[in-house]
Amino acid sequence: MNNLMILLVLTSTFMVSACSESQESAGAAQGNEVQALIDQATAADQLARQRQHAWTLTSDLLQDAIIAQGANDEVAAKVAAERALFTANAALAQADKEQQAWRVRVPR
Repeated sequence: MNNLMILLVLTSTFMVSACSESQESAGAAQGNEVQALIDQATAADQLARQRQHAWTLTSDLLQDAIIAQGANDEVAAKVAAERALFTANAALAQADKEQQAWRVRVPR
C-alpha cells in the first residue's frame, strides 16, 4: 500500500511538471511567432518606405506590437503585428498599382 502511494505521488509530480513545461514551450512558440510577424512587417514597411509608399498607420501598429510584446501581452502583440503586416503589404500593393497607373497616364 505504501509503495502504491509513493508511485501515485511520483506519477502526479511528473505529470504536473510535464504540463508546466508544455505551457512554457507554447508561450515561447507564440512569442517567436509574434517576433516573426513583427520582423516581417518591419521588412515590408522598410521596403514600402524605399518605394516612398509607406503608410503611417504601419509604424503605429508596429510600435503597438512592440510595446504589447514588452508587456508580455502576446495576444495584443500578435493582433497589432498582423495588422502591421497587412498594412505594410497593402502599401506595397498600392505602390505597384501606382507604378502601373503612372505608366498608363504618360502619353507615348
